[in-house]
Amino acid sequence: MVVDDYLPVLEGVCFGSSKGMQDGRAVLWVSLLEKAWAKLNGNYDRVAMGTIDMGFIHLAGVPTVDLSHVMYRAEKEVFWGLLKTAQKNGHMMVAGTSDDKKCVE
Repeated sequence: MVVDDYLPVLEGVCFGSSKGMQDGRAVLWVSLLEKAWAKLNGNYDRVAMGTIDMGFIHLAGVPTVDLSHVMYRAEKEVFWGLLKTAQKNGHMMVAGTSDDKKCVE
């Protein structure tokens, strides 16, 4: 799939983003992955409120596990143990948050 470097910017609408810097440059992989996912599904409207694991499943063909800290709130050591095991095994890990107050449905 070919994805160009034009990214949507609309006031009041939430798109995936990464505020991090790597070697002094902005990190764009989140936005480009979201754009590829939207292109695969027809447009951005069809992927509203999706999660990053869905992009990895369908675009890269890799299995994913969704671990929510809410599920393990009472068992924090179990949650961190799962994350440490994933890191030790070299699994790719991503994290996401949402701020529904800023998003338009």
